[in-house]
Amino acid sequence: MIKTSLRRRTFLTSGAVAAPALLSFGAHAQTALPDKGLQITVGFVRNGAADMMARIIAPRLESRVGRHVVVVNRPGSTGAGAADALKASPPDGSIIAFMPSTTLALSVAQATVSFDPATDFAPITVAGTFQTALAVSPKSGVRTLDDYKDWAKGSDARRRRLGAVLTDALLQVYGKSIGRDLGIEFENVAYRGSAPLVGDLETDRISSGMGGVTAFVEYHRGNRLRMLAISGPKRLPLIKEVPTATELGHPNLLMEEWYGCFASKNVPAPVVAEWNRQIRAVLVEPEVAAQLSGYGLQVEGTTVEGATTRMAAHLKMWKDRMELLGLKPIVL
Repeated sequence: MIKTSLRRRTFLTSGAVAAPALLSFGAHAQTALPDKGLQITVGFVRNGAADMMARIIAPRLESRVGRHVVVVNRPGSTGAGAADALKASPPDGSIIAFMPSTTLALSVAQATVSFDPATDFAPITVAGTFQTALAVSPKSGVRTLDDYKDWAKGSDARRRRLGAVLTDALLQVYGKSIGRDLGIEFENVAYRGSAPLVGDLETDRISSGMGGVTAFVEYHRGNRLRMLAISGPKRLPLIKEVPTATELGHPNLLMEEWYGCFASKNVPAPVVAEWNRQIRAVLVEPEVAAQLSGYGLQVEGTTVEGATTRMAAHLKMWKDRMELLGLKPIVL
């Protein structure tokens, strides 16, 4: 359940003007950001995890920089709509994108994407990391990963259908990684959003699914799905009952993705640096950090250089992972 304060903040970013925000504009107007309305683009539908996290950040940015900050949704496959919008954005830096690293990975896993992170984007900061979770329908009766392995290998082929909010290109990588380690040949099923996947898990129309903890955590706590394992190096305090795949004997499933803020490559370096300064200041605010952590995000806030290094390393990791699995970029 989203707290009342978060609903109020979401309302303020949708275009409504609040008197307290206006009063603070004068005190925080000294900034290198463009003297116009600013936009954070999200490549997913409203009320998803990425959208809600962007709407936590936006009003605090607005009060700091003295500019109206709106969140605009450009849904596309694995967030690609935000990447395309960013590539076409003006060079003044008035538009940035809040994207998961899986969107960047499309450029490696899929041969037909319209963007190249290395040449089209200027990383601003890594907002925080998140883990991938393997979840099952509560109606399955499965409670542990060991139970799941035996259960999925049974005679009913429907138990080996694995859903995910990813393109076919990314789904084959995740699905093959998990299937190889668990000894299961999955039938991969792509979903256009976390809500339909959760709905199918809840009603047992699909037996298992994988997705970011940021997308699953609310539903796990509401008993609409059951997370069996997460992909990070250690358990999360928010869901400390869920073990890591590594501690269950599957270190090959160690994966950690992240959310970052990005500008167009054409934006001047001083503007990128100012975005970095302002966003990092927002991320360390206790209320903001607590709300983002509530979505399973482990908040960071890196330098521009740190974000640039992280992006390059992430793209290399995806290339290496695909080579290990013997996969080639998919042509769609």
